[in-house]
Amino acid sequence: MYRYRSRRGNSLNPLAALLIVIGVVAVYSAFDRLNRPQPPAEAAPTRVQPTQTQVAVAAAAQATPLPSRKLPFRVAAPSVNLLADIVPLYFDMSIDTWNLSHLYNQAGHLEGTANLDEGGNFVLAGHAELGDGLPGPFARIGELRQGDLISIFRENAAGTEIVRYVVTEVLTVAPDDFSVIRNRGYEELTLITCAEWDAHKREYLKRVVVRARRL
Repeated sequence: MYRYRSRRGNSLNPLAALLIVIGVVAVYSAFDRLNRPQPPAEAAPTRVQPTQTQVAVAAAAQATPLPSRKLPFRVAAPSVNLLADIVPLYFDMSIDTWNLSHLYNQAGHLEGTANLDEGGNFVLAGHAELGDGLPGPFARIGELRQGDLISIFRENAAGTEIVRYVVTEVLTVAPDDFSVIRNRGYEELTLITCAEWDAHKREYLKRVVVRARRL
């Protein structure tokens, strides 16, 4: 015959039941933490590497000189519609000539030639045509004739001083003829611009030169 346990013997001890409940809660909490969606980890800042073009542009910006400071005077010849600020024009050893890259609607005083009042050849260069196709400030200097006046307006503490020159010669020379910028033993003004554009070679074949003596 089967023997039956009494109801009292089959009941749980209260302390054991409490421990079981605590264990179940602990297991559930651990399971919940493991399965709970975690917020995405904050991405570490990514260092963007500059492109080769950006590096080249930055290098060129450092290597390229800033535009020259404007000198406190201007050149004018009303008969050929010339009025331009005068800026320094520095000789660039890398291209073996004066750097006209920053010269727009101004006249550039060639570095190495005499300054005003030094008794030598004060040489100014200017564009005949601008990059946008408009006439440059020296576009019509070839129309000057012997006896025409050219003026330099110079600012000083006392006001505006006008230095006048009279044209003595207008000539056309080769681009490599540097004799026109040399000192000839007296004070004079020389204006130079390009002429005779060759569309095939994409260059100017001649230079127009205006010489003027100080009055």
